Amino acid sequence: MSGLVEFTHYQAEALLICLAGSLVWASLLFVGARGLERAAAMASAEKLWTGALLFAVLPSLAAPALAAFGVSLRPAPAPMEFDAMQLVAASGATLKEASAILKPALVTTEQAIKAAALFYVYGVILMFSFWAARQAALQYAVARAEFVRAEGLLGRLEDWAARLDVRMPAVKRSRHVSSVCITGVFRHIVLIPRGIELRVSTDDLVLMCAHELAHVRRGDTRLFTATQLARVLFWFNPLVARIASHAELAAEESADA
Repeated sequence: MSGLVEFTHYQAEALLICLAGSLVWASLLFVGARGLERAAAMASAEKLWTGALLFAVLPSLAAPALAAFGVSLRPAPAPMEFDAMQLVAASGATLKEASAILKPALVTTEQAIKAAALFYVYGVILMFSFWAARQAALQYAVARAEFVRAEGLLGRLEDWAARLDVRMPAVKRSRHVSSVCITGVFRHIVLIPRGIELRVSTDDLVLMCAHELAHVRRGDTRLFTATQLARVLFWFNPLVARIASHAELAAEESADA
């Protein structure tokens, strides 16, 4: 197979088996996590769904990792060479029957398996491109944003940062965001919408920003990045997306708490 990605038949088959298995595996994890969530306290919901997401993706990532190193789940058969006409002659078939025997199939099973594996990989590339475009747009908003100079707001946020024992991030005002949010995995920046003071009180704005500081304290920006990448790698699996959404919701509720 030519193109950006190339698989052997056995690597492509291994990949598809693991990806198909992820549909069943993620379904079982989702149903089990929902049952445990109903029986357990809400304080454990975050760990429950984060663990479910981890277990949902790790087994299925084995096949792409093995394929990347040229390893298959089963060995290729030893090569065997036969003269096609000798085989036909030995079978006693007529010339017309021999032509039918030797006529190649329009699409072989091997070609279909490789095409399906390539379709998955190109789907990952497409979804990753969408995610990267959104990240680029967010970075554009950060670059064009203006630093907040209001000493009253910054002072109250510094108090919250001290209470939460986190490093005070930069606070910027942007017209490209519609709600208070935080960006960055290692270097955090809180973005607030331009003109938000006309819609909410200062106390509410401080609490919104404190919510984002709680995400910093808990390391949720790394979790959110992981859930987005899980959606990219498992774009075909709606159960992985639902597990990721539950993990994000549990993180939001824990930050509120």
